[in-house]
Amino acid sequence: MLNLTQEERRVVVFLLTVVLVGMGINFCLKLNHKVRRVLCVDESLARINLNQVTLPQLLRIRCIPKKIAEKIIEYRFTNGSYGQVEELKQVKGLGEKRFNKLKDLFFVK
Repeated sequence: MLNLTQEERRVVVFLLTVVLVGMGINFCLKLNHKVRRVLCVDESLARINLNQVTLPQLLRIRCIPKKIAEKIIEYRFTNGSYGQVEELKQVKGLGEKRFNKLKDLFFVK
């Protein structure tokens, strides 16, 4: 079949091992949505009060672009305090998919 030296066989085995480990990690991340959510967020796991959050705090969350963070703060100043977390859906540019990622990070008091 293939006439490989012992060193070449070791390299092939190493590369196959790296590929299989990478595929295993990728598979586990797809299965466990909580892990993906934690990996997406740089902010601490403590929930954030939506009516007291500042722009710099929002910018520390990787899943929120700067424009969306500014619109979240602007919506609060324009419409008053948030009554419930679901009001985030009213922020222009913040879709259902991003809302579902972020809803567990915030609370309203």
